[in-house]
Amino acid sequence: MTVLLGKCVYQEGACINAHTDELDIITALFHVGKPESVGGTLYYSGSSKKTMGELIHDIAFEHGQLQIVFFDTTLHAAEAWVGVRGGINFNIKKNVLKFFQNKTLKRYYLQYKKAGFPENFVAS
Repeated sequence: MTVLLGKCVYQEGACINAHTDELDIITALFHVGKPESVGGTLYYSGSSKKTMGELIHDIAFEHGQLQIVFFDTTLHAAEAWVGVRGGINFNIKKNVLKFFQNKTLKRYYLQYKKAGFPENFVAS
């Protein structure tokens, strides 16, 4: 799934509170734009907004930057920024993977088998 984050227009004071993305397996977040006041992605040691833990990493927004993260288990937030900034979010959703793991959907599963992948290639 691909999602365009932000409007890529001038913004002031925008931020995203700490959260996890429970339905994602893995996410590649690609930053675009040139903010005047940078902001960044914040990563925390905790597991929820109530138990955020310590700030463990802060990555400033930078044009062309790619972050690949397991956002389903990683508590993260976005700092406020000023200027033009957006992101393209490429991710794999758990429900989509589960759909394609269903071996009764032979039209999908047989493509893997015909390609020579072992039966347990996609973990359950």
